[in-house]
Amino acid sequence: MLGDVASEVAGGGATVRTMMGPGVDPQLYRASAGDGALLGQADLILYSGLHLEGKLGDVLAGFAARTPTVAAAGQAAPPEEVLRTSGGAPDPHVWMDVGLWRLTVPVIEKALLEQSSGDEECASGIPARAAAYEGQLAALDAWARAALATVPERQRVLVTAHEAFHYFGRAYGVQVEG
Repeated sequence: MLGDVASEVAGGGATVRTMMGPGVDPQLYRASAGDGALLGQADLILYSGLHLEGKLGDVLAGFAARTPTVAAAGQAAPPEEVLRTSGGAPDPHVWMDVGLWRLTVPVIEKALLEQSSGDEECASGIPARAAAYEGQLAALDAWARAALATVPERQRVLVTAHEAFHYFGRAYGVQVEG
């Protein structure tokens, strides 16, 4: 999800590489030697934050001393009363509420602008792309609300084996069981 935001906002001004693809649980992920090399080559490291990356957090902290490193969702996090907690820590699955996930766009925009400050050609398009992507996310949020509102309220139930869907349930009026 974060790679998508970064790619959309950066456009052709940066090469965005993701370490974890679809189906990978970031909370259980262990960095490989190849990941360390990839991080070592980066001009900017973006990660979600809110403890989503689990054991990778120590590796990211080590790189932060020499490479700009930004916890996008961690910096964009809404007030604590909006964040859910899980085991005493903030629930990191904020992308399940598109309205909350939109808050990462300005954080990534700022990080990319700071990183590209010497490259006017790259930096010039970032604000417009960020605004356009925020607009896409706003449209997606509105669509999800409207689509789910067509389901009778008593039938809006999601049964899951993972705690990741509570933001989704709260945002879109779906009862989450699991």
